[in-house]
Amino acid sequence: MENNSNTTTTNNNNKGGEEISIIQQKQNKVMKRNSNGGYPIGQGFFRAVSAMATFAAALLMALNQETHTIDGFPMHASYHSSPAFRFFLYGNGIACGYSLVSLPLVSVFGTSYLMHLFDMLAMGLVMGCATGAAAIGYVGKHGNNHIGWIQVCGYYEKFCKQMTFSVGCSYLGCLLLLAVSALSSANKLI
Repeated sequence: MENNSNTTTTNNNNKGGEEISIIQQKQNKVMKRNSNGGYPIGQGFFRAVSAMATFAAALLMALNQETHTIDGFPMHASYHSSPAFRFFLYGNGIACGYSLVSLPLVSVFGTSYLMHLFDMLAMGLVMGCATGAAAIGYVGKHGNNHIGWIQVCGYYEKFCKQMTFSVGCSYLGCLLLLAVSALSSANKLI
């Protein structure tokens, strides 16, 4: 009988030891993830790709211009034509710069509440830029018969197509910055 009770005690100790080692392994995984700022590889990837998307949006808008002669008068379309387009260019440029600056900071220091706040601000800025440019682009493409605004994309087809690609890149950058914000807040939930 003594052998049976010793065997039972040994089996219970092994089960407890296995449970403790599994818990310690899970805690070590969490600590590794949190010590580097919460999912550092994913954050680095999304920050780099969001920087590329917002840079492409700003570059496409900055280089986008077209001139046509209408009734003998040269008419020029560029990002200078509308305050919304200037806001779009500058906002995407700022978000691109932030993504590039934050990339090495996150890999070295990890994320903080301040970094998460800036991530959210960058996402909101890009969202505002893209929405404003899309609204002006919609009026340019479809006009507004109630107010008497005519469609201008019939005259400036190249400008409107390039602006559409630029706004698409900006919306992609906004979605990527949303992913960055989600990842930067993930380690604060654990």
